[in-house]
Amino acid sequence: MELVAEMDGFDMSSFTPMFCELNSFESVRSFVDELKEFKAAKPVDRLICNAAVYQPSLPYAKWSVDGHEQQMQINFLSHFLMTSLLLDDLAQADDPRCIYVGSVTGNDNTVGGGGVYPIADLKELDGLKLGAKNPISMFDGYNFDGAKAYKENARLAARPAKETECACFV
Repeated sequence: MELVAEMDGFDMSSFTPMFCELNSFESVRSFVDELKEFKAAKPVDRLICNAAVYQPSLPYAKWSVDGHEQQMQINFLSHFLMTSLLLDDLAQADDPRCIYVGSVTGNDNTVGGGGVYPIADLKELDGLKLGAKNPISMFDGYNFDGAKAYKENARLAARPAKETECACFV
């Protein structure tokens, strides 16, 4: 991170890079603990979840250390965990914002999402209801498809919290 900052002319005193491996819930929890210690009494007023992996040609599911399909964990579950762990802190800010950045591929009404197969279709979230752990690799509970897995994550992140029975947005 320091090298990138130097190459792009960023002043290292204006930001603090912190490590977070979204393929591990333990790393997400450690990141949140480190962030809370670093920021002291200042509340977090902005949380932007904008990390993802895209493995459209992957013929089989790859699993995280926590037993979830990697795209599912990195692109959605770890963001949800981080948001959940920071929600009370966000609520202390004057004008808090939590933003999940998705992809056009999750929309079924766009060229990227609706015109390119496979279409993201979460069905009734059966895979999530069954725990979304190995051997369940898709939120809809169907067989693994790398391109569809990415689209499902984008689509789920774009759904209002009430639709997914999640209370994670401030």
